[in-house]
Amino acid sequence: MTASENQSDGNNQSKVEDTDARGEKIDEETGSDSSDKKSNLRSKLAGEFRIDTKLLSYKAFYFLFFGGFGSSFPYMSLYFRQIGLNASLVGLLAGIRPLIQFASAPFWSVISDKFKARKAVLLFSIVAWIVMTLALLLPQPRNTVCREVKLPIAAGGRGRSDIPEPELETEYFQDEPKLVKSNNGQFEIVSKTGNRWRVTRTVNTSKDAGFLGGNDTKSRHFELIRDPHEIHKVFMWLMILVVGGEFLEAPTFILADTALLQKLQEKRKHYGKTRLFGSLGYATASFIVGAVLETTRFQYCGETHNDYKYLFYIFAGVMLLALLFAAVLFEFTYEDDGNDGKVDECAVWKILLQPKYAFFMTIAWFLGFSNGLIFNFLNWYLEDLGASKLLMGSATTMRAAGLLIAFFVNSYLTDRLGHICVSFLSILSYFSLFVWLAVMRNPWLAFPLEFLEGLTYGTSWSTCVTYMADATPMSGAATMQGILQGVYWGLGGGLGAILGGVVIDEYGAVPSFYAGGVLSFALLIAMSVIHVCMEKKRKDVKREWTPIPFEEEK
Repeated sequence: MTASENQSDGNNQSKVEDTDARGEKIDEETGSDSSDKKSNLRSKLAGEFRIDTKLLSYKAFYFLFFGGFGSSFPYMSLYFRQIGLNASLVGLLAGIRPLIQFASAPFWSVISDKFKARKAVLLFSIVAWIVMTLALLLPQPRNTVCREVKLPIAAGGRGRSDIPEPELETEYFQDEPKLVKSNNGQFEIVSKTGNRWRVTRTVNTSKDAGFLGGNDTKSRHFELIRDPHEIHKVFMWLMILVVGGEFLEAPTFILADTALLQKLQEKRKHYGKTRLFGSLGYATASFIVGAVLETTRFQYCGETHNDYKYLFYIFAGVMLLALLFAAVLFEFTYEDDGNDGKVDECAVWKILLQPKYAFFMTIAWFLGFSNGLIFNFLNWYLEDLGASKLLMGSATTMRAAGLLIAFFVNSYLTDRLGHICVSFLSILSYFSLFVWLAVMRNPWLAFPLEFLEGLTYGTSWSTCVTYMADATPMSGAATMQGILQGVYWGLGGGLGAILGGVVIDEYGAVPSFYAGGVLSFALLIAMSVIHVCMEKKRKDVKREWTPIPFEEEK
């Protein structure tokens, strides 16, 4: 073998070693490549934690805006209950909101895009939200009577005896309470919620009752009686205010997200890092309002009441600050296409009619459905398990912690895994949550469950927002966000709340959560198969249209 051949073989061997190690030359450059990697990692980490001063106003707005939302929404059902509405009426008021949003959000989005009036519509919707929420204080029952009810005691064990029905229409009342003797010698007043009985008050025989002994024992118990016709009238007024308010305030979330996405421009994947301040505001305001309500407790007719007007005052104050930030610091941009937005609207619908985006919207609908079911009935189920209000509030804080992490890492996940994969993982996570809820018997397990639910919701919603925003021209951004929010929150969340309530009322919470788990798993399998088939078809089409390089004859 000649010297030149040996040299050539040595060079080839060197190239092979280089290729085996990195696929590129690394002999003398390994050190510099390693240092470059470390430098890139440090720069990426610095970029993740760098404070963008241009986004501070948006972060402050999200903190205040969702702070107002958190100061009112978690306690609104308790306020409705205190003024006399039963569970089904409260559930109807809660479930109608997302459906109204589903119908009205796209309308407002198209109006704001067509007339280039996004900021005006945003400010108007915030003002309408403040006014219509404060108006919920006005409908109040006036004809109430506090009467004494004699409760016969079933002697021995947990037996129960019914109370004679009062001579009033009881269409809007829950089942009458009953006095039960427990095994430790105390007496408990229990009432029925759905298909379950729960203790509403423990009666000490020496302090509260004045017992006569034997099976003839009687206890003093007071009941607040309301006129059912008046309660029905109050409910109708509340329904009008809720429907009207939701119609007017529907574009608030959409346009706030649109302003942020436009500000981020090519950095839309970092949407969650600003949106997480909303979750922080929600948790902070919810905790503060809960503490304030604890200080306003008072006894009336044997029941503990709270002065909920402070809830509305705090809500109005925080939302007015959010309104100020939006009015002074928010900016919207428009693309001048010269056709009054008609092309933008058509372009948005053309995007939605593409199979891959229609497929993704189906995923978004189910993610919203799952979120609506769990969000509206988790505390209901925890109460059945014996959880205290303090435990529920603390668990909500864990949910906020999960949201903060999810919004922060979502851009990293979508970069690494892709939007479709992350959405599939969210469905898998909801499957785990439904099964967890169905088998859970200890309410303290709600802490890790709420944390996982916060992670799942934050990741799924951020993924939906950024994926559809990337597919939409900037001039049609508000329209697309309106459609997405209508599908996710309205059609998904609304049906999740309403259907969930019907099934829970009929069969109980545990079978409902099992059904949610089965539906999640079935949809995950079906969506995976559809996605694989769509990808295969896309690759086949691409292969058919790939030009064959021309080779000259030698």
